[in-house]
Amino acid sequence: MSLRQLRIWAWLVGLLLLSPAFTWAQGKAPEIIKGTKKISPKPSQAKPAPAEKEGGPPQELAADPDYQQALKQYQAGKYDQAVKAFRQAQKKHPASAELHYQLGLAQAASGDLEQAKASFQEALRLKPDYAAARLGLGKLFGQEGVSLLKQGNSAGAEGPLREAITQNPQDDAAYANLGVALAQQERFREALEALKAAVDLNPNNPKAQFNLGVTYYLLGNKDGASQQYAIISLLDPEAGEELFRLIQRTSQVAAPFRY
Repeated sequence: MSLRQLRIWAWLVGLLLLSPAFTWAQGKAPEIIKGTKKISPKPSQAKPAPAEKEGGPPQELAADPDYQQALKQYQAGKYDQAVKAFRQAQKKHPASAELHYQLGLAQAASGDLEQAKASFQEALRLKPDYAAARLGLGKLFGQEGVSLLKQGNSAGAEGPLREAITQNPQDDAAYANLGVALAQQERFREALEALKAAVDLNPNNPKAQFNLGVTYYLLGNKDGASQQYAIISLLDPEAGEELFRLIQRTSQVAAPFRY
């Protein structure tokens, strides 16, 4: 065999070893399952988004003592006081999208989700390209949807979850929870599409992978359910065992969705 033929042979073997099909054949999941980091952007959950990301507040607002006091109260976890101080500043700067956004964060942290939603919406009305406000609004709709799911209201949860996706199309959790809402309404084909979108966005979302397996099972697709068992066993062994029991019809729960 010539040197050129040896090089071609080595190249072909290398391609085979790197291919996902070969990896699965060896009983291993592709690296995208084990190592891919979450790609969906997440709104800030603890502190206001740094102002400089949105260009910073106007100098007049930044110098306002009520605004500065509100920020300090928020950072200290005194959310009710922060809301009051933000509202005082709002009287002087009613057209500030930044101020409405910060107020929404404080309202959400204090548990007033409906007022927070209204504040984010007003920030977006004033500044339609305000990314942080849009992400914050999407998160609130997502929380509303999950709350309705926990109450057993899957039909009511569908609307807020779809709105969460509209605000943030990269929100894999919203897609996953929408899949649950649809599956609980026995709209399994639609649920399958939502759950596939969730795992496409974030292969390391164990709840989405698990719920996809449950949905395959409910559709009578044992091959799909078994493939999901292999995937979820790497991410969450306990969930993998639960899915296995479901496939073997030994589960105590008819359709144990996770959200």
